[in-house]
Amino acid sequence: MIEYYFPYKYMTDVKWDEVLRTSLSGFLEAKNAYQYNVALTKLITSIDDSHGTYVNQKVKDTQFPYTFPFGLSITNDTAIVSVVYNDSLAELNGIVKNDIIVSIDDQPITELIKKLLPITAGSNYTAQLARMFWQGYLFSDSTRQARLGVLKNGKVEFKRVRRYTSNDVTVSNPFNIEFPKPKILPGNLYYADLSRLSDADVHKMMKTALKTRAIILDLRRLPPVGFNAICSYFTKKFTHFATAMSPDFTYPGYFKWIEELTIHPEQKRKLFKGPVFVLVNEVTQSQNEFTAMALASCDNVKIVGTQTSGADGNSTIIELPGNERFGVTWAGLYYPDKSPAQRVGVRIDIIVNPTVAGVIEGRDEILERAVLEAIK
Repeated sequence: MIEYYFPYKYMTDVKWDEVLRTSLSGFLEAKNAYQYNVALTKLITSIDDSHGTYVNQKVKDTQFPYTFPFGLSITNDTAIVSVVYNDSLAELNGIVKNDIIVSIDDQPITELIKKLLPITAGSNYTAQLARMFWQGYLFSDSTRQARLGVLKNGKVEFKRVRRYTSNDVTVSNPFNIEFPKPKILPGNLYYADLSRLSDADVHKMMKTALKTRAIILDLRRLPPVGFNAICSYFTKKFTHFATAMSPDFTYPGYFKWIEELTIHPEQKRKLFKGPVFVLVNEVTQSQNEFTAMALASCDNVKIVGTQTSGADGNSTIIELPGNERFGVTWAGLYYPDKSPAQRVGVRIDIIVNPTVAGVIEGRDEILERAVLEAIK
């Protein structure tokens, strides 16, 4: 299926013919279901696609059954305790939010990341690091305790920290959160998280937003319902912002350009003439990236943030022997000049790379930069 119908086969780090050749040994040498599923996980990860979703429960139950009572996220290759799942258990083990973990069982965090990359799907490195956090790979293992190197006050302290079962620690879904409501920020700036906003929601919020100095739109969580409604306030032009490619199912291995994707603005809408800033990061994926591309083609819009997930275009599910299934990007999506957003992410006008200090201080450095740009 990947050989003939994956539009981005040519963009994988390792040529697909080589992937198939080197992957066979893992399947031939598998002595049980767990080893087979590990081989399958590595094969699927090799397509270098953030839509390549395959999390096998047998692999998780065997390799990652126990977890710390806290989660580790990575910023600039530094592991930070970014969330605590059980306050009492974390306190019992001497760990608090914003602790920096430099090693686990005497292995530097950078070495652990390298070991996890072959089983962590992602179009690019930043997307893989984000998925390590979502899936708990960095803070889960098959052993009940670990020796952690914790950086405190410029010195590394070593602690024995226990891991627990899912009965003791509930790892929360990073997307199962209360999204911020639209609001006016100091300086008469309008901020809106576009997560799951309907067209009706957009029209309602824009009644207020049109009266402000600048608008900041957040695409760093769940995707909005559509893009035409919001884009109608920033352009009156029918704007070609992307071109789609699809496999030709009558001619395996052949792909064709199928559609020029265009904004069809609602002409009756009042146009906002101030600056617009769109926030993105490694969580911005798929429809969010698509929406960012559409917004970027409008008037006075700038994209602010860090590299996005790099998985644009429609996705689908492929079924494999053994009742296994995995996701994959199925339609290619390109800018009008035919350059891809896949793997590299959307084009960013103002690059902002969050810092370790900013994470520890609880600052949203991407939003901060957008605010600074808006009040210039």
